[in-house]
Amino acid sequence: MKRPTKAERDWCYDRNLDLNVLRDVAQLVEEIKHRFTRINISNSCLNSSVSLAKDNPSGELLLKICIGGAFYNKYAKAVYKNED
Repeated sequence: MKRPTKAERDWCYDRNLDLNVLRDVAQLVEEIKHRFTRINISNSCLNSSVSLAKDNPSGELLLKICIGGAFYNKYAKAVYKNED
């Protein structure tokens, strides 16, 4: 990844944002897109949005499931031991 420009650093500073975290998130978004396209989920599905409004209580759950499914191997820990 290229070095941040002064404009990027200033923009993040003005908004009290961490540039490294924003870059990590952007990289994760690209990884999710890549994983979806690998399993033949089209770009039109990737560009759709999930309504997080109060009239759609399942929207937040759907978003959590998508994120968890995309990165389960990085965040899930096994709670069992194989005794073999």
